[in-house]
Amino acid sequence: MPEILTLTTPVAGPSTTTWKVEDIYLSRLAPAIKVTLVSNTGERFVFRQIPGPDITAAEILVGLSFINQGKFMVNQGKSLEKWLLDRISAAGVKVGTVSGTVE
Repeated sequence: MPEILTLTTPVAGPSTTTWKVEDIYLSRLAPAIKVTLVSNTGERFVFRQIPGPDITAAEILVGLSFINQGKFMVNQGKSLEKWLLDRISAAGVKVGTVSGTVE
């Protein structure tokens, strides 16, 4: 089973309980990180980190460097998808626990 984010509190409406990474977009030029998640009900959600009041361009570039060097696996024993899902959960966007295996 691919890695998924199981929500602490399910979303009201259709029973949305899990999210998995559908695609990842990285840009040094912008700089930006974009992750598209798809839920167990087929709903899509786009998480973006772009320079703004909550994050600077320099912080995004540090994140891109971290991703490029694969440090999440070396330092934290995580896949890229798990690292991103953990970051999304920590940001309070889609809160829950990450489980599953690396594909």
